[in-house]
Amino acid sequence: MKSFASLGRHAGAMSALALLLIGAVLRLFHFQPFDITGGLQQRRLPTTVAGAAAAAAAPHPPKALYIHVPKTGGTTMIRSDLFGGVETLVAGHHDVRWLATEIVRRRNANAAAASNYEVAAHIRHPCSRFISSFAYLTSSISSLRDRRWGEENIGDMSIDEYAKLLVRDRVARRKIRIHFVPQHSFLVHSDGTFGIDLVMCQEAWSESLDRFGAHFGTTVPDSLYGTATRKNSHNSCGDLAPETRQFVEQLYFLDYCMLDYVSLPVHDTCPAAMKTKDEISAQYVRCRKMAEERVENGEAIFL
Repeated sequence: MKSFASLGRHAGAMSALALLLIGAVLRLFHFQPFDITGGLQQRRLPTTVAGAAAAAAAPHPPKALYIHVPKTGGTTMIRSDLFGGVETLVAGHHDVRWLATEIVRRRNANAAAASNYEVAAHIRHPCSRFISSFAYLTSSISSLRDRRWGEENIGDMSIDEYAKLLVRDRVARRKIRIHFVPQHSFLVHSDGTFGIDLVMCQEAWSESLDRFGAHFGTTVPDSLYGTATRKNSHNSCGDLAPETRQFVEQLYFLDYCMLDYVSLPVHDTCPAAMKTKDEISAQYVRCRKMAEERVENGEAIFL
Protein backbone atom coordinates (compact mmCIF):
# COMPACT_ATOMS: atom_id res chain seq x y z
CA MET A 1 0.00 0.00 0.00
CA LYS A 2 1.37 3.40 -0.99
CA SER A 3 2.26 5.75 1.84
CA PHE A 4 0.57 9.12 2.31
CA ALA A 5 3.90 10.75 1.40
CA SER A 6 3.98 8.82 -1.87
CA LEU A 7 0.38 9.71 -2.67
CA GLY A 8 1.09 13.32 -1.79
CA ARG A 9 4.06 13.45 -4.16
CA HIS A 10 1.94 11.89 -6.92
CA ALA A 11 -0.88 14.38 -6.33
CA GLY A 12 1.60 17.26 -6.25
CA ALA A 13 3.10 16.22 -9.57
CA MET A 14 -0.34 15.95 -11.13
CA SER A 15 -1.26 19.39 -9.76
CA ALA A 16 1.91 20.93 -11.14
CA LEU A 17 1.21 19.37 -14.54
CA ALA A 18 -2.35 20.70 -14.46
CA LEU A 19 -1.10 24.17 -13.61
CA LEU A 20 1.34 24.09 -16.50
CA LEU A 21 -1.42 23.05 -18.89
CA ILE A 22 -3.74 25.78 -17.58
CA GLY A 23 -0.95 28.34 -17.89
CA ALA A 24 -0.30 27.33 -21.49
CA VAL A 25 -4.00 27.72 -22.34
CA LEU A 26 -4.17 31.11 -20.64
CA ARG A 27 -1.11 32.30 -22.50
CA LEU A 28 -2.70 31.16 -25.74
CA PHE A 29 -5.90 33.13 -25.28
CA HIS A 30 -4.84 36.23 -23.36
CA PHE A 31 -2.72 39.33 -23.84
CA GLN A 32 1.05 39.03 -24.04
CA PRO A 33 3.27 42.04 -23.43
CA PHE A 34 4.98 43.64 -26.37
CA ASP A 35 8.63 43.70 -25.37
CA ILE A 36 9.99 47.16 -26.18
CA THR A 37 11.87 49.76 -24.15
CA GLY A 38 9.64 52.30 -22.47
CA GLY A 39 6.49 50.21 -22.16
CA LEU A 40 4.95 50.61 -25.60
CA GLN A 41 1.45 49.37 -26.28
CA GLN A 42 0.37 45.72 -26.06
CA ARG A 43 -0.78 43.47 -28.88
CA ARG A 44 -3.22 40.50 -28.82
CA LEU A 45 -2.00 37.10 -29.94
CA PRO A 46 -4.14 35.02 -32.31
CA THR A 47 -6.84 32.99 -30.56
CA THR A 48 -6.57 29.93 -32.80
CA VAL A 49 -4.03 27.15 -32.47
CA ALA A 50 -2.88 27.68 -36.06
CA GLY A 51 -2.64 31.43 -35.52
CA ALA A 52 -0.68 30.99 -32.31
CA ALA A 53 1.75 28.63 -34.03
CA ALA A 54 2.27 31.11 -36.85
CA ALA A 55 2.90 33.91 -34.38
CA ALA A 56 5.42 31.80 -32.50
CA ALA A 57 7.29 31.04 -35.72
CA ALA A 58 7.33 34.68 -36.89
CA PRO A 59 10.36 36.84 -35.97
CA HIS A 60 9.76 39.14 -33.03
CA PRO A 61 10.08 42.89 -33.70
CA PRO A 62 13.21 44.44 -32.19
CA LYS A 63 13.17 46.40 -28.97
CA ALA A 64 13.54 50.15 -29.44
CA LEU A 65 16.26 52.31 -27.98
CA TYR A 66 15.94 56.00 -28.78
CA ILE A 67 18.91 58.34 -29.12
CA HIS A 68 17.82 61.86 -28.19
CA VAL A 69 19.84 64.23 -30.35
CA PRO A 70 19.22 67.76 -28.97
CA LYS A 71 16.80 70.00 -30.89
CA THR A 72 15.52 67.33 -33.28
CA GLY A 73 12.14 66.60 -31.67
CA GLY A 74 13.37 64.08 -29.12
CA THR A 75 11.71 65.74 -26.13
CA THR A 76 8.36 65.49 -27.89
CA MET A 77 8.99 61.78 -28.50
CA ILE A 78 10.08 60.99 -24.96
CA ARG A 79 7.23 62.86 -23.28
CA SER A 80 4.57 61.29 -25.49
CA ASP A 81 2.47 58.23 -24.73
CA LEU A 82 4.76 56.24 -27.04
CA PHE A 83 7.15 55.66 -24.15
CA GLY A 84 4.54 55.61 -21.43
CA GLY A 85 5.28 59.20 -20.47
CA VAL A 86 8.63 58.32 -18.93
CA GLU A 87 12.11 58.87 -20.23
CA THR A 88 13.80 55.98 -21.99
CA LEU A 89 17.11 54.25 -21.49
CA VAL A 90 18.90 56.83 -23.63
CA ALA A 91 17.12 60.01 -22.51
CA GLY A 92 19.48 62.81 -21.54
CA HIS A 93 21.32 63.20 -24.85
CA HIS A 94 23.52 60.11 -24.70
CA ASP A 95 25.35 59.04 -27.84
CA VAL A 96 25.72 55.64 -29.51
CA ARG A 97 29.11 55.07 -27.88
CA TRP A 98 27.53 55.32 -24.42
CA LEU A 99 24.66 53.17 -25.65
CA ALA A 100 26.95 50.36 -26.78
CA THR A 101 28.58 50.28 -23.34
CA GLU A 102 25.19 50.34 -21.61
CA ILE A 103 23.86 47.44 -23.67
CA VAL A 104 26.92 45.35 -22.80
CA ARG A 105 26.43 46.18 -19.12
CA ARG A 106 22.78 45.18 -19.26
CA ARG A 107 23.53 42.04 -21.24
CA ASN A 108 26.06 40.97 -18.62
CA ALA A 109 23.38 41.49 -15.96
CA ASN A 110 20.54 39.88 -17.91
CA ALA A 111 21.36 38.49 -21.35
CA ALA A 112 17.73 37.85 -22.32
CA ALA A 113 16.54 41.32 -21.35
CA ALA A 114 19.36 43.03 -23.24
CA SER A 115 18.98 41.16 -26.52
CA ASN A 116 17.45 42.24 -29.83
CA TYR A 117 17.92 45.98 -29.43
CA GLU A 118 17.77 48.33 -32.40
CA VAL A 119 18.43 52.05 -32.26
CA ALA A 120 16.25 54.88 -33.57
CA ALA A 121 17.02 58.59 -33.69
CA HIS A 122 15.70 61.79 -35.15
CA ILE A 123 17.99 64.01 -37.19
CA ARG A 124 17.37 67.55 -38.40
CA HIS A 125 18.65 69.92 -41.07
CA PRO A 126 21.77 71.49 -39.47
CA CYS A 127 20.71 75.06 -40.23
CA SER A 128 17.23 74.61 -38.74
CA ARG A 129 18.76 72.92 -35.71
CA PHE A 130 21.28 75.74 -35.23
CA ILE A 131 18.51 78.33 -35.32
CA SER A 132 16.38 76.30 -32.91
CA SER A 133 19.30 75.87 -30.49
CA PHE A 134 20.09 79.59 -30.55
CA ALA A 135 16.44 80.50 -30.01
CA TYR A 136 16.10 78.06 -27.10
CA LEU A 137 19.27 79.12 -25.30
CA THR A 138 18.33 82.80 -25.52
CA SER A 139 14.67 82.39 -24.54
CA SER A 140 12.70 82.26 -21.32
CA ILE A 141 11.61 78.64 -21.92
CA SER A 142 15.12 77.24 -21.44
CA SER A 143 16.19 75.64 -18.18
CA LEU A 144 17.92 77.78 -15.61
CA ARG A 145 21.30 76.22 -16.38
CA ASP A 146 20.84 76.69 -20.14
CA ARG A 147 19.62 80.24 -19.66
CA ARG A 148 22.69 81.11 -17.60
CA TRP A 149 24.93 79.61 -20.27
CA GLY A 150 23.16 81.70 -22.90
CA GLU A 151 23.55 84.87 -20.86
CA GLU A 152 27.28 84.21 -20.33
CA ASN A 153 28.19 83.02 -23.82
CA ILE A 154 25.69 84.67 -26.17
CA GLY A 155 24.39 87.66 -24.23
CA ASP A 156 22.97 90.30 -26.55
CA MET A 157 24.52 88.90 -29.72
CA SER A 158 22.30 88.26 -32.73
CA ILE A 159 22.36 84.86 -34.39
CA ASP A 160 24.50 86.37 -37.17
CA GLU A 161 27.02 87.67 -34.67
CA TYR A 162 27.16 84.38 -32.76
CA ALA A 163 27.67 82.31 -35.92
CA LYS A 164 30.52 84.61 -36.92
CA LEU A 165 32.04 84.28 -33.44
CA LEU A 166 32.01 80.47 -33.68
CA VAL A 167 33.79 80.56 -37.03
CA ARG A 168 36.47 82.99 -35.85
CA ASP A 169 36.99 81.98 -32.21
CA ARG A 170 38.30 78.52 -31.32
CA VAL A 171 37.62 79.08 -27.61
CA ALA A 172 33.96 79.86 -28.35
CA ARG A 173 33.69 76.61 -30.34
CA ARG A 174 35.07 74.66 -27.41
CA LYS A 175 32.52 76.21 -25.03
CA ILE A 176 29.37 75.39 -27.03
CA ARG A 177 26.35 73.99 -25.23
CA ILE A 178 25.30 70.45 -26.08
CA HIS A 179 22.47 71.78 -28.26
CA PHE A 180 25.08 73.09 -30.73
CA VAL A 181 27.16 69.89 -30.76
CA PRO A 182 27.08 68.38 -34.29
CA GLN A 183 24.74 65.46 -34.85
CA HIS A 184 27.41 63.05 -36.05
CA SER A 185 28.86 63.15 -32.52
CA PHE A 186 25.71 61.37 -31.28
CA LEU A 187 25.26 58.98 -34.19
CA VAL A 188 28.69 57.54 -35.03
CA HIS A 189 30.77 55.01 -33.08
CA SER A 190 34.44 55.58 -32.30
CA ASP A 191 35.45 53.32 -35.18
CA GLY A 192 33.51 55.45 -37.67
CA THR A 193 30.50 53.15 -38.08
CA PHE A 194 27.04 54.66 -38.12
CA GLY A 195 25.07 53.47 -35.09
CA ILE A 196 21.44 54.12 -36.02
CA ASP A 197 19.17 51.37 -37.34
CA LEU A 198 16.17 53.63 -38.01
CA VAL A 199 16.85 57.21 -39.12
CA MET A 200 13.93 59.60 -38.67
CA CYS A 201 13.84 63.20 -39.86
CA GLN A 202 12.28 66.14 -38.07
CA GLU A 203 11.40 67.56 -41.49
CA ALA A 204 9.42 64.41 -42.33
CA TRP A 205 7.83 63.96 -38.91
CA SER A 206 4.68 61.98 -39.73
CA GLU A 207 6.36 59.74 -42.31
CA SER A 208 9.15 58.99 -39.84
CA LEU A 209 6.62 58.03 -37.15
CA ASP A 210 4.94 55.68 -39.62
CA ARG A 211 8.28 53.98 -40.24
CA PHE A 212 8.96 53.77 -36.51
CA GLY A 213 5.66 51.96 -35.95
CA ALA A 214 6.29 49.56 -38.82
CA HIS A 215 9.89 48.87 -37.83
CA PHE A 216 9.15 48.12 -34.18
CA GLY A 217 5.72 46.56 -34.72
CA THR A 218 3.76 49.00 -32.59
CA THR A 219 1.04 51.61 -32.92
CA VAL A 220 2.18 55.22 -32.67
CA PRO A 221 -0.32 57.31 -30.66
CA ASP A 222 -2.37 59.71 -32.77
CA SER A 223 -1.46 62.49 -30.34
CA LEU A 224 2.18 62.32 -31.46
CA TYR A 225 1.40 63.24 -35.05
CA GLY A 226 1.56 66.94 -35.75
CA THR A 227 3.30 67.75 -32.46
CA ALA A 228 6.68 68.84 -33.83
CA THR A 229 5.85 72.53 -33.58
CA ARG A 230 7.89 75.49 -32.43
CA LYS A 231 7.72 76.41 -28.76
CA ASN A 232 9.36 79.75 -29.44
CA SER A 233 9.36 82.11 -32.37
CA HIS A 234 12.41 82.11 -34.62
CA ASN A 235 13.39 82.59 -38.22
CA SER A 236 13.92 79.94 -40.89
CA CYS A 237 17.16 79.22 -42.72
CA GLY A 238 15.93 81.17 -45.71
CA ASP A 239 15.61 84.26 -43.49
CA LEU A 240 19.27 84.20 -42.44
CA ALA A 241 21.82 86.50 -44.00
CA PRO A 242 23.71 84.61 -46.77
CA GLU A 243 26.98 85.00 -44.86
CA THR A 244 25.44 83.50 -41.71
CA ARG A 245 24.09 80.52 -43.62
CA GLN A 246 27.56 79.99 -45.10
CA PHE A 247 29.05 80.07 -41.60
CA VAL A 248 26.58 77.39 -40.44
CA GLU A 249 27.31 75.22 -43.49
CA GLN A 250 31.02 75.52 -42.78
CA LEU A 251 30.73 74.71 -39.07
CA TYR A 252 28.43 71.73 -39.66
CA PHE A 253 30.01 70.55 -42.91
CA LEU A 254 30.30 66.98 -41.64
CA ASP A 255 26.60 66.77 -40.73
CA TYR A 256 25.53 68.19 -44.10
CA CYS A 257 27.83 65.81 -45.95
CA MET A 258 27.14 62.61 -43.98
CA LEU A 259 23.37 63.05 -43.84
CA ASP A 260 22.87 64.29 -47.42
CA TYR A 261 21.43 67.69 -46.51
CA VAL A 262 21.34 70.49 -49.09
CA SER A 263 21.73 74.18 -48.27
CA LEU A 264 18.08 74.87 -47.39
CA PRO A 265 15.67 72.46 -45.66
CA VAL A 266 13.22 70.59 -47.87
CA HIS A 267 9.94 69.73 -46.15
CA ASP A 268 8.80 66.08 -46.02
CA THR A 269 12.14 64.66 -47.12
CA CYS A 270 14.54 62.37 -45.27
CA PRO A 271 17.49 61.53 -47.57
CA ALA A 272 19.51 59.61 -44.97
CA ALA A 273 16.60 57.22 -44.37
CA MET A 274 17.04 55.90 -47.90
CA LYS A 275 20.52 54.58 -47.14
CA THR A 276 21.77 51.57 -45.19
CA LYS A 277 23.96 51.83 -42.12
CA ASP A 278 26.94 50.62 -44.14
CA GLU A 279 26.36 53.26 -46.80
CA ILE A 280 26.16 56.05 -44.24
CA SER A 281 29.24 54.69 -42.45
CA ALA A 282 31.22 54.78 -45.71
CA GLN A 283 29.93 58.27 -46.43
CA TYR A 284 30.95 59.44 -42.97
CA VAL A 285 34.51 58.22 -43.55
CA ARG A 286 34.71 60.09 -46.86
CA CYS A 287 33.14 63.24 -45.42
CA ARG A 288 35.37 63.25 -42.36
CA LYS A 289 38.47 63.00 -44.53
CA MET A 290 37.27 66.03 -46.50
CA ALA A 291 36.46 67.89 -43.29
CA GLU A 292 39.90 67.21 -41.83
CA GLU A 293 41.53 68.48 -45.01
CA ARG A 294 39.46 71.66 -44.76
CA VAL A 295 40.47 72.13 -41.12
CA GLU A 296 44.13 71.80 -42.13
CA ASN A 297 43.50 74.60 -44.63
CA GLY A 298 42.22 76.84 -41.85
CA GLU A 299 38.45 76.32 -41.97
CA ALA A 300 36.48 76.16 -38.72
CA ILE A 301 34.52 72.89 -38.68
CA PHE A 302 32.97 70.98 -35.79
CA LEU A 303 34.61 67.55 -35.87
